[in-house]
Amino acid sequence: MDEKIKMYFIHKGTMALLPVFLEDGKIGTKVLEEGRELVVHCKPTYIVTASCIYYGASYKGRRDATKELIQVNRKPPIAVNPYHEVYFFPSLSPTQEFCGWFSNAHIAHFKRMSYNQSEITFLNGEKILYNISKNTLEVQLSRTSILKSILSKRFAYSKKFPYELQH
Repeated sequence: MDEKIKMYFIHKGTMALLPVFLEDGKIGTKVLEEGRELVVHCKPTYIVTASCIYYGASYKGRRDATKELIQVNRKPPIAVNPYHEVYFFPSLSPTQEFCGWFSNAHIAHFKRMSYNQSEITFLNGEKILYNISKNTLEVQLSRTSILKSILSKRFAYSKKFPYELQH
C-alpha cells in the first residue's frame, strides 16, 4: 500500500473501494486506482457519500434518483459524477459495514471462484478475489449500465434542446 490518508474523493481513475481493518481495529478503505493503492481512514460508503457532495449532489439525492429512474431499491448504483461518467455500485447493502464499491467502467471481466466469491479483473490487468457472487456482479453491472444509459441520453438531449424537457 502506497499511502495512508484521512479523506479521498472518487475520480475517473478510481477502480474500487474495499473495506479493510485498520491498525486500530476500525474499518477503513483500501482504494484501488489505476497504478496505485491507498488506505483511507474512513469507510467505503462514507467516501461515496462525500464524493457525491464534492461533485454537487447529496448521496441521498443520487440514491433517490436511481430509485426513480431504474426502480431499484436494494443496492442501488450511484451516479457519483454523471457528467464525467463516474458510476459506482455496492457489493452489499450500503448500510453494512463491509460494503465495497466498484466502478463499472474499470471491470474487464469476472469469474466465479466459489459460491460467494469472484475473481474480478480490471481493465489494467489487476485481479482481485472478492466476496461477491458472480450473479450479484452481473446484476449490479447491468443496473449501473442502465442508469448510465438513461442519464447519458438525458444529458445529450438537454445539450441539444436546452429549453425543453424530455419525459
